[in-house]
Amino acid sequence: MKESEGTTLKALSRRLFVGLAVLAAVTAAGNAPAASARAIAPSPDLTLAFSDPAAALGGTEGSGSQADEANDGGLSKSKALLLSTALPGAGQYYVGKTTRAKIFFVAEAAIWTSFVVFQVQGHLRKDSYIEYAELAAGVDAEDKPEEFYRAMGQYMRSDPGPSSYNEDVRREARALYPYDREAQERYLQENGYVGEDAWEWQSEEDQAHYRSLRRKSLFSFDKATYMLGLAVANRVIAAMDATRSVAQRSDERRQSSGFRLEMRPNPGSPGSVPGMMLCLTRDF
Repeated sequence: MKESEGTTLKALSRRLFVGLAVLAAVTAAGNAPAASARAIAPSPDLTLAFSDPAAALGGTEGSGSQADEANDGGLSKSKALLLSTALPGAGQYYVGKTTRAKIFFVAEAAIWTSFVVFQVQGHLRKDSYIEYAELAAGVDAEDKPEEFYRAMGQYMRSDPGPSSYNEDVRREARALYPYDREAQERYLQENGYVGEDAWEWQSEEDQAHYRSLRRKSLFSFDKATYMLGLAVANRVIAAMDATRSVAQRSDERRQSSGFRLEMRPNPGSPGSVPGMMLCLTRDF
């Protein structure tokens, strides 16, 4: 049952990574067509001047956000960016890309669901190795610092013996205070494990099993941390996609409405080489 649960969580993590990678690739690929469209589109300032002379003449008096909304068909890049940063998919919904919004919503929900699952799993596994340490090593292991649990996995006993934890502490104390026995004893009391903190494993197999339980707990907490990284990545990708979508809407609007100045060949010009004429055009 535990192996099946671990396999399912690993598969979920891989799918989240792959999904975000695909979203990043789609967002990056979408920038190329948008850039090409802007390259062949008429000058934004010139188009705005003919389609909205009042906005062109009074642009210096308006705010920056109002100018952005005027150029992007009433949509604001900054607003789309903030929405996607707060909740991936909200910026896409604001722009009108509902399918993309649903993808980001699902990805965000899956990320935070996985985070909660890994956190709960990590704490449950931590309770398991603490309980096992109390039974197999005879120590009160509840609410101890991380260094204590690490030391239990490295040393068979806290004291006595040449391979005990406290013996290494005594060695450090002698190196730090070679001629001061009181300072050495004080160092041992401050840094060693004595009294209720003392432990002794009954066998190496018991200690190995404890290490295995602890590794599983740490693995779950690491996975939860990875989910936080995925949440950040999801926001970055969503913000990039939302601002790009606003720019695409702006390009579509400029190409479909407003007056444009174009240079066209003049077939009625005298001479063998046709001349050029300046035309004012508008799409209907």
